[in-house]
Amino acid sequence: MAEGGGALSLLCLAASSGVPLFCRSRGGPARQQLPFSLIGSLNGVHMFGANLAVGLRGASAEGARVAWRGYHDSVTLIALSSEPGASEAALGRLLDAVFSAMVLVLGLEELVPVRNVERLKRDLRGCFGLIDRLLGPGEHPGVLAGCLESAVPPPGPPRDALQVPHRLLVLELVPGVVVALLCGPSPSLQHVRTQLLPQFWAPAVEQLRGCARPPPAPLPPGVLAYLLIDLKQRRSRSGVTPGGAQGGLLPPRRRGAALRRFYALVAPHYFPEAGGGPDPPGGGARLCYVAGSSHAACALLRPPLLLLLLLPPGPRQGLRRVARAALAALAPP
Repeated sequence: MAEGGGALSLLCLAASSGVPLFCRSRGGPARQQLPFSLIGSLNGVHMFGANLAVGLRGASAEGARVAWRGYHDSVTLIALSSEPGASEAALGRLLDAVFSAMVLVLGLEELVPVRNVERLKRDLRGCFGLIDRLLGPGEHPGVLAGCLESAVPPPGPPRDALQVPHRLLVLELVPGVVVALLCGPSPSLQHVRTQLLPQFWAPAVEQLRGCARPPPAPLPPGVLAYLLIDLKQRRSRSGVTPGGAQGGLLPPRRRGAALRRFYALVAPHYFPEAGGGPDPPGGGARLCYVAGSSHAACALLRPPLLLLLLLPPGPRQGLRRVARAALAALAPP
């Protein structure tokens, strides 16, 4: 583990034999293999509990936290974190996402059961790019919150891509409503626009025009980054404002990680609706705020929406007004 900001290490082992399949990390020495004695101890504790019908899922010590997850009695994933604000719930969701990435790349039949350890080690190398992206700080706040990420594409004409195995065609039906089609080399964009679109969508255009929402309003000045979570639909949106790093403000490349740490800090204690932990006394907070030398952060809960904002450092007066204005812009009534 690295000192300072902490580090995160991920272990994957064959459940039956305890043989390590891979080790990945963020922070500290990149891709450094953990001592085999430590790997064996972590896996041994988990296996000992399993033999007694005890499901060991997490443990904590001063400055560190460990989470275990077993999948189909075939693969065991272990996460070790010394990062501030790390929680067992967040590490567990990360492990679930990593196993889903392994299934996406290799297929479940290649993982369950583990037939050939050495061959599986080689095959798992194809997952490292995706796994490292999941481990990247602030890259995927939806994974941290346990919800599906969504994005609002910038306005612009659809572009056709020819002679590729798969194409994503995005066409605007009415202002504010688009249809996305995943297809192969055919049909052509012209055929979709002139024939398929009128044939299947023309009868619904008026209804769509009536329910289409206007473009979102601009965010209040000073917002450096945001994370909006719909707790009911388990979906999220996030964004980072470019520029604005002058005067000691947090640079854009670090804002996603800062927002991720803020979520991990407040969710387990103040917002149980976000899946961060048990219900706190008093039913949870509606607004909370922290401040540092390079940025401030606040969280506003208006069920079913939870909004987290990264802001320049400053006094807390008017914070509620800024948070409400940002929520109105991102999720108008």
